Amino acid sequence: SGDNIWAFGRAHAVVHHVLDMAPVGDAGAVADAFNGFAQMHGLDFGLPGPSAQLLDDVVNHVVRQVSAMAAPGANGTGAATAFRGAASSMPRGVKVLVLDSGLGGRTLRCLPSLMSSAPFMSISGGEGDDWRMHEVVSIESNPELSGFGARLVSHALGLSDLQGDDVVGPAVRHLPLMPGEETTLDETMETLRDGYDLPSFDLVLLGDQNWDHQQGQLETLLRAGALAPGAVV
Repeated sequence: SGDNIWAFGRAHAVVHHVLDMAPVGDAGAVADAFNGFAQMHGLDFGLPGPSAQLLDDVVNHVVRQVSAMAAPGANGTGAATAFRGAASSMPRGVKVLVLDSGLGGRTLRCLPSLMSSAPFMSISGGEGDDWRMHEVVSIESNPELSGFGARLVSHALGLSDLQGDDVVGPAVRHLPLMPGEETTLDETMETLRDGYDLPSFDLVLLGDQNWDHQQGQLETLLRAGALAPGAVV
């Protein structure tokens, strides 16, 4: 019911608020509603303002970098034109990996820049242009947080309103993974490489638990060869 959005816990309250307040398919509004509600109520799900702006800037940088590095015939000049209006010049999609993604605050913050730079194409299951899609993988072991986070990302991408067999939209695909309790990050990276054809990533957001945890994640990524040339971590 709508009487008390806190009745089923903090995560449910955030999701309830965002789905009510942010339009479907408006990734910026979704991310802002998420962060605003979390900060208003002192929840640790969101990103502080400076961190959100920094992440925006980093994603923009990675989009430009991927376009400049791999554009057919690129000679290193005019790279700044790759962003926004030059979505059709993106030679391949940007690959983003979010570790310990939680309720999805960092994942959501990546979406506005990715959606604005993505080509419009059929996103209803065709494989012909999959190589041009931006792909975001979020890894979270808590089933409640993983499920809620995936629902918010779908709302941000506009997927909840999709109907029909040939839907056209910004080519951004989200893959939420929930490893088993005993599954190592090495095994998860192997699954991404062999099962999803995602061997490496252009942007990796490490978990925010502590430096030792982050260092272990980074060592695993390096061992797996999961950082694309010029990757930002």
